[in-house]
Amino acid sequence: ETHARGYIRRLSANWQAPPAQDNPRLAHLRGRVRTEEDNIPPREARDQAIARHTGTVIHMVFDALTQQPLPADTEHYCRTQAPRWRLLLQQHGVGHDRVDDALARVQRAIRATLGSTVGRWVLAQHPQAASEAGYITGRGGAFRQHIIDRTFVADGRRWIIDYKSSEPTDAQRPESFAEQLIAEYREQLERYRSLFEHDPLPVTMALYCPFLPEEDQLLEIPTR
Repeated sequence: ETHARGYIRRLSANWQAPPAQDNPRLAHLRGRVRTEEDNIPPREARDQAIARHTGTVIHMVFDALTQQPLPADTEHYCRTQAPRWRLLLQQHGVGHDRVDDALARVQRAIRATLGSTVGRWVLAQHPQAASEAGYITGRGGAFRQHIIDRTFVADGRRWIIDYKSSEPTDAQRPESFAEQLIAEYREQLERYRSLFEHDPLPVTMALYCPFLPEEDQLLEIPTR
């Protein structure tokens, strides 16, 4: 069929597009093959979601505190920052009916940390310090991101610290709760430790738990 600017060839009625050809040379660039199931979040009870969002905001406040001199007046700091923390909680999905309780929990964590010698030491300025430090490792074409809450050098050691905002139940002894946390997060901290396998300094892994008594707030995880 003739067109004003040239020729048009019509395809036959039974024409089909040829199947797509895979290029094996690109396989190593793709990383892990993801499916639609990766986009489906697990179901989460509302209380669990609120606890998670509250923990996220506590992490954010800790990160902000490491970027500045620690406040001398904890009550003044909590009072002046409360509106901002409330907004952060709401932005993360905490509803109006639960935001007061979540804010009180954030304030309790910050008071416990700034009122603790251990907590202030964790957030203080140290050599080679970093907060929310991101690292990426690759193996077999798959890539993994690692976010370390707090790391620094002190006392001749490299410290790797993960914040935990959970707390024991009324019926649970702090000692058994600490053992549970160490067992649950040891593998995660060991993974972080492997990022510093070439560090000349010894590496100490620890969990910082603001809701435990001060003498138990920093839980060191012994190496295997």
